[in-house]
Amino acid sequence: MKIQSKYNRGDSVYCADTIYNKNKIACPDCLGKLKWKITFADGEELEIACQTCREGYGESSGFVSYREHQPNVKLLTIGTTRYNEEDKEPFSYMCEETGIGSGRVYYENKDLFSTKEEATKRAEEMYVERMKEIGKNNFSKRFGGTKELEEALSTFGYGRKEKMLKLKQFREWIELSSTK
Repeated sequence: MKIQSKYNRGDSVYCADTIYNKNKIACPDCLGKLKWKITFADGEELEIACQTCREGYGESSGFVSYREHQPNVKLLTIGTTRYNEEDKEPFSYMCEETGIGSGRVYYENKDLFSTKEEATKRAEEMYVERMKEIGKNNFSKRFGGTKELEEALSTFGYGRKEKMLKLKQFREWIELSSTK
Protein backbone atom coordinates (compact mmCIF):
# COMPACT_ATOMS: atom_id res chain seq x y z
CA MET A 1 0.00 0.00 0.00
CA LYS A 2 1.44 3.34 -1.08
CA ILE A 3 1.03 6.26 1.32
CA GLN A 4 0.41 9.57 -0.45
CA SER A 5 0.80 13.02 1.11
CA LYS A 6 -1.54 15.86 0.23
CA TYR A 7 1.39 18.13 -0.76
CA ASN A 8 4.72 17.41 -2.45
CA ARG A 9 8.04 19.20 -2.71
CA GLY A 10 7.72 22.39 -4.76
CA ASP A 11 3.96 22.77 -4.22
CA SER A 12 2.69 26.24 -3.32
CA VAL A 13 0.44 26.24 -0.27
CA TYR A 14 -1.25 28.82 1.93
CA CYS A 15 -0.39 28.90 5.60
CA ALA A 16 -3.00 30.00 8.15
CA ASP A 17 -1.59 31.80 11.17
CA THR A 18 -1.90 34.86 13.37
CA ILE A 19 0.61 37.65 13.78
CA TYR A 20 1.21 40.07 16.62
CA ASN A 21 1.24 43.57 15.11
CA LYS A 22 2.08 46.91 16.61
CA ASN A 23 -0.72 49.40 16.00
CA LYS A 24 -1.47 52.89 17.18
CA ILE A 25 -4.47 55.07 17.91
CA ALA A 26 -4.81 58.79 18.49
CA CYS A 27 -4.06 59.79 22.07
CA PRO A 28 -7.38 60.13 23.92
CA ASP A 29 -6.01 62.74 26.33
CA CYS A 30 -4.14 65.27 24.17
CA LEU A 31 -5.87 64.47 20.85
CA GLY A 32 -2.51 64.68 19.08
CA LYS A 33 -1.57 68.13 20.46
CA LEU A 34 1.19 66.55 22.62
CA LYS A 35 0.39 68.77 25.62
CA TRP A 36 -2.01 69.00 28.53
CA LYS A 37 -3.33 72.31 29.78
CA ILE A 38 -3.36 72.29 33.57
CA THR A 39 -5.46 74.82 35.47
CA PHE A 40 -4.81 75.16 39.19
CA ALA A 41 -7.40 76.22 41.77
CA ASP A 42 -5.93 79.74 41.91
CA GLY A 43 -6.44 80.14 38.14
CA GLU A 44 -2.79 79.69 37.09
CA GLU A 45 -2.46 77.72 33.86
CA LEU A 46 0.47 75.61 32.66
CA GLU A 47 1.10 73.40 29.66
CA ILE A 48 2.94 70.14 30.22
CA ALA A 49 3.90 67.27 27.92
CA CYS A 50 1.13 64.68 27.60
CA GLN A 51 1.92 61.71 29.82
CA THR A 52 -0.53 59.32 28.16
CA CYS A 53 1.21 59.18 24.77
CA ARG A 54 4.72 59.38 26.17
CA GLU A 55 6.70 56.14 26.14
CA GLY A 56 9.47 55.78 28.69
CA TYR A 57 11.75 58.81 28.75
CA GLY A 58 10.85 59.80 25.19
CA GLU A 59 8.79 62.70 23.95
CA SER A 60 5.00 62.67 23.69
CA SER A 61 3.98 61.32 20.29
CA GLY A 62 0.28 62.14 19.88
CA PHE A 63 -0.69 58.48 19.67
CA VAL A 64 -0.82 55.40 21.88
CA SER A 65 0.89 52.24 20.66
CA TYR A 66 -0.50 48.80 21.38
CA ARG A 67 -0.04 45.29 20.08
CA GLU A 68 -2.75 42.94 18.92
CA HIS A 69 -3.15 39.61 17.21
CA GLN A 70 -4.48 39.56 13.65
CA PRO A 71 -5.27 36.76 11.20
CA ASN A 72 -2.48 36.18 8.68
CA VAL A 73 -2.17 34.11 5.51
CA LYS A 74 1.09 33.62 3.65
CA LEU A 75 2.08 31.73 0.51
CA LEU A 76 4.77 29.09 1.11
CA THR A 77 6.61 26.46 -0.93
CA ILE A 78 6.87 22.88 0.35
CA GLY A 79 10.52 21.94 0.91
CA THR A 80 10.27 18.56 2.63
CA THR A 81 7.57 16.07 3.57
CA ARG A 82 7.77 13.84 6.64
CA TYR A 83 5.59 10.88 7.56
CA ASN A 84 5.26 9.30 10.99
CA GLU A 85 2.33 6.92 11.36
CA GLU A 86 2.45 7.23 15.16
CA ASP A 87 1.81 11.00 15.17
CA LYS A 88 -1.67 12.42 15.58
CA GLU A 89 -1.10 14.18 12.24
CA PRO A 90 1.09 11.72 10.31
CA PHE A 91 2.12 14.13 7.52
CA SER A 92 4.15 17.21 8.36
CA TYR A 93 6.03 19.63 6.16
CA MET A 94 8.83 22.15 6.24
CA CYS A 95 8.78 25.06 3.82
CA GLU A 96 11.57 26.79 1.95
CA GLU A 97 10.63 30.24 3.28
CA THR A 98 10.79 29.25 6.96
CA GLY A 99 13.71 26.81 6.89
CA ILE A 100 14.22 23.15 6.10
CA GLY A 101 15.75 20.97 8.78
CA SER A 102 15.68 23.62 11.49
CA GLY A 103 12.62 25.69 10.64
CA ARG A 104 8.95 25.56 11.49
CA VAL A 105 6.99 22.33 11.06
CA TYR A 106 3.55 22.62 9.42
CA TYR A 107 0.75 20.07 9.58
CA GLU A 108 -1.43 18.99 6.69
CA ASN A 109 -4.89 19.45 8.18
CA LYS A 110 -4.12 22.26 10.61
CA ASP A 111 -1.75 24.80 9.04
CA LEU A 112 -1.60 24.35 5.26
CA PHE A 113 -4.30 24.78 2.63
CA SER A 114 -4.59 24.58 -1.14
CA THR A 115 -6.59 27.81 -1.48
CA LYS A 116 -6.25 31.25 0.04
CA GLU A 117 -9.94 31.21 1.01
CA GLU A 118 -9.53 28.06 3.12
CA ALA A 119 -6.43 29.47 4.78
CA THR A 120 -8.16 32.80 5.48
CA LYS A 121 -11.08 31.04 7.13
CA ARG A 122 -8.73 29.00 9.33
CA ALA A 123 -6.61 32.08 10.19
CA GLU A 124 -9.76 33.88 11.36
CA GLU A 125 -10.72 30.85 13.48
CA MET A 126 -7.22 30.82 14.98
CA TYR A 127 -7.53 34.53 15.77
CA VAL A 128 -10.84 33.97 17.59
CA GLU A 129 -9.33 31.04 19.51
CA ARG A 130 -6.31 33.13 20.51
CA MET A 131 -8.45 36.11 21.64
CA LYS A 132 -10.71 33.84 23.68
CA GLU A 133 -7.67 32.35 25.37
CA ILE A 134 -6.31 35.83 26.14
CA GLY A 135 -9.69 36.81 27.54
CA LYS A 136 -9.87 33.68 29.65
CA ASN A 137 -6.42 34.37 31.07
CA ASN A 138 -6.91 38.10 31.59
CA PHE A 139 -10.58 38.53 32.47
CA SER A 140 -12.00 35.34 33.92
CA LYS A 141 -12.98 35.16 37.59
CA ARG A 142 -10.41 32.41 38.08
CA PHE A 143 -7.65 34.90 37.27
CA GLY A 144 -9.09 37.86 39.20
CA GLY A 145 -11.09 39.15 36.25
CA THR A 146 -13.59 41.07 38.36
CA LYS A 147 -10.83 43.24 39.80
CA GLU A 148 -9.26 43.70 36.36
CA LEU A 149 -12.62 44.72 34.91
CA GLU A 150 -13.35 47.20 37.69
CA GLU A 151 -9.93 48.79 37.24
CA ALA A 152 -10.35 48.96 33.46
CA LEU A 153 -13.74 50.63 33.75
CA SER A 154 -12.78 53.07 36.49
CA THR A 155 -11.75 56.64 35.82
CA PHE A 156 -9.25 57.00 38.66
CA GLY A 157 -5.50 56.50 38.60
CA TYR A 158 -2.51 57.64 36.67
CA GLY A 159 -2.23 54.70 34.25
CA ARG A 160 -5.11 55.75 32.03
CA LYS A 161 -3.37 54.47 28.90
CA GLU A 162 -3.15 50.92 30.26
CA LYS A 163 -6.77 51.01 31.41
CA MET A 164 -7.92 52.25 28.00
CA LEU A 165 -6.03 49.49 26.18
CA LYS A 166 -7.25 46.83 28.63
CA LEU A 167 -10.84 48.02 28.11
CA LYS A 168 -10.41 47.82 24.31
CA GLN A 169 -9.07 44.27 24.64
CA PHE A 170 -11.88 43.33 27.02
CA ARG A 171 -14.57 44.63 24.65
CA GLU A 172 -13.03 42.65 21.79
CA TRP A 173 -12.93 39.50 23.92
CA ILE A 174 -16.59 39.96 24.96
CA GLU A 175 -17.59 40.37 21.32
CA LEU A 176 -15.73 37.22 20.28
CA SER A 177 -16.98 35.21 23.25
CA SER A 178 -20.58 36.05 22.50
CA THR A 179 -20.24 34.51 19.00
CA LYS A 180 -20.51 30.75 18.83
